[in-house]
Amino acid sequence: MLEKLKKAYLRAKTKGYLGGINSIFENIEVINKAITSNSDEDLCVVEVGSERGVGSTYYMAKYCAEKNLNFYSIDPSSESNASAKKILSKFKSNKLEAVMAKGEDFLNGFDKQKIVLAYLDGFDVVFPGHVHSQDRIDAYAEWGVDLMKDGNRLSAEVHLETTKYIYKNVVQGGVIAYDDTYFENGEWFGKGKTAIPFLLENGYELVNNKERARNHSILLKKL
Repeated sequence: MLEKLKKAYLRAKTKGYLGGINSIFENIEVINKAITSNSDEDLCVVEVGSERGVGSTYYMAKYCAEKNLNFYSIDPSSESNASAKKILSKFKSNKLEAVMAKGEDFLNGFDKQKIVLAYLDGFDVVFPGHVHSQDRIDAYAEWGVDLMKDGNRLSAEVHLETTKYIYKNVVQGGVIAYDDTYFENGEWFGKGKTAIPFLLENGYELVNNKERARNHSILLKKL
């Protein structure tokens, strides 16, 4: 009950959006402009890491249904996939799809449609003071990963791999966003640790202020 009240309070404080998704809707006009500029394309939005209670899948599916965009919510967990399917069923659109797969596997060779937004919130990271549930730690152990020991390194590697598969397929003005990523003391940390420097060297620029709190995402726009 306390957790539900906390989430309700945070949603009210952030106009309904929690976590990294808040940063996307703070900058939604950037994405709207990219859609308008590429209106003749078969555009899509990609989410890697279906929501686990913070609303990202719901709000992006709602946005895509309103804009008539294709939407893919990708997650290897059967539980998260089932949750995403239930969420997408609320919208009257045949362009919304929940995919049970690793993001890097599904997006390898994904070139059928042009990406206007990719929200990369997959492989977890461990921040100082952040507590992961034992269930989450056990789930990674089943995949052969010690989350608490190797999670941060592997998360950065996976997000860089995923980025390399899609960055050329993002339309001009389109956005790639990384949740759980922050910049301190001249260095990137979190999921986008190595992917962000890669994009900055390959035709992208930062959209929002990199000096953000850890519960926000970092957005980069294709020039």
